[in-house]
Amino acid sequence: MTVTYAKQIIQEMKIGILLASPTLRSRMRRKRINDAFMQYDQLSLTLQDKGYLELAKKILSSDNVESQKPSDTKLAK
Repeated sequence: MTVTYAKQIIQEMKIGILLASPTLRSRMRRKRINDAFMQYDQLSLTLQDKGYLELAKKILSSDNVESQKPSDTKLAK
């Protein structure tokens, strides 16, 4: 086994360990969503499409993440 090959295996293991983290995966998804929103903001959209975009931003925003978590009363049922 060469040193380069060993370094490559270690690097791939680090990536695998990081991707196993639910928090990291969530942050990566949120970043991809925000990047897509920025791309759509650059387009010339109709008023209706702009409305849908704003609705999507409200639904998928990080501020709304906490309110989407099930409450303890729902879990108990």
